[in-house]
Amino acid sequence: MVTNEIEVNEGEINVYELYLVIKKRRPIVLACIILSSLIAVAYILISPNSYKVSNVVVIDPTASFGVDEFNVFLADRDILQLLKLQKLDLDNSFLDKVLEVKISPFKKNARALQIDVTALDKETGARLIKLMPHYLQTRPFIMNKIGEQKKILQENINDLDEFKKNPIKQLNGSGNMFLIGSEIYSLHERYNQYCSTLEKHKNLQLVTLAGDTPLPTKPNKPKKLMVTLIGVFMGLFIGVCIALIMEWHSFNHK
Repeated sequence: MVTNEIEVNEGEINVYELYLVIKKRRPIVLACIILSSLIAVAYILISPNSYKVSNVVVIDPTASFGVDEFNVFLADRDILQLLKLQKLDLDNSFLDKVLEVKISPFKKNARALQIDVTALDKETGARLIKLMPHYLQTRPFIMNKIGEQKKILQENINDLDEFKKNPIKQLNGSGNMFLIGSEIYSLHERYNQYCSTLEKHKNLQLVTLAGDTPLPTKPNKPKKLMVTLIGVFMGLFIGVCIALIMEWHSFNHK
């Protein structure tokens, strides 16, 4: 017949003895589980919901900068703090709803960045992501790159403008009309390409969103199930510890 007394040999206790301790002190263990679970539920109730909104920005192939240039000023920096220091077209309270902003290289595309925004509501996160392409392109280092490329493109366009005035003379009067026509067509294509690229640089269309920003259907935090389970297991752990201490104390005072 099993008694309520627990034998402790040299400070060790086996699984069955542990079971007997928990059974004997179950009111204490249950009280700890209930208390810890209530704390977890209270945390869930008082914690505001937060939503994680994500999208990808793509760097145009004609841009003279890439992901590495952005890493120069984004690495190991608090992006949200940087945004708060900038003069953006936002309400004063808008950024107060933003909890975190992360920008990292997109693994599936070498010329893309992934943007993750955690905010108190999903619309705020989506709106901030919509502003990120303009923000990224207007950083001083990137603006210098864009300015240099615009100058080069304009010089190339001016050179081709001179060519368009007298293409035969520029091609040294070659008598082969087929070759002349082919080169003129090729140079016209290049001219149009330069003009299109210059427009992208002038209008800051070198960094664009890969598509519409999907809105999350449920909050990212608090993770209710995980918090509840942690509360239950913490209560169980604390309850068992208290039960063992009480049993040890009771055994030593016999």
